[in-house]
Amino acid sequence: MRPLWIIRSRDGREMAEPPRFALAHGAVRHVGEAVAVAIAETLEQALDAAERLDVDYGMLPAVTEARAAIAPGAPLLHGEAPGNVCFRWARGDEAAVRAALQSAAHVTRIDLVNNRLIARRSSRAP
Repeated sequence: MRPLWIIRSRDGREMAEPPRFALAHGAVRHVGEAVAVAIAETLEQALDAAERLDVDYGMLPAVTEARAAIAPGAPLLHGEAPGNVCFRWARGDEAAVRAALQSAAHVTRIDLVNNRLIARRSSRAP
């Protein structure tokens, strides 16, 4: 699943693009990552097969907040993305924005939290 276009960081480097697999490969990196698939002729057979799965998870170092994930020494999610950063994107004139903020009569700051979301479609009726 490659992106439609490659984004370049503000320093000109291409975005980090770790390999993506249909199932966890080497390590499970997030809650909800698929680890196995059951293929069967009937739903009952698939459910029986799924119930026979036995996954043995080992604990890995982890962080759950974005700021902690980009802190020096944070455990890496993907080795291909140093510092857990895919790219650093910028637009416009950074120096002009800094000057405008420094001379502004009032500046409002806000921290926005991006919750971890996973879109999933169930094949079963509710």
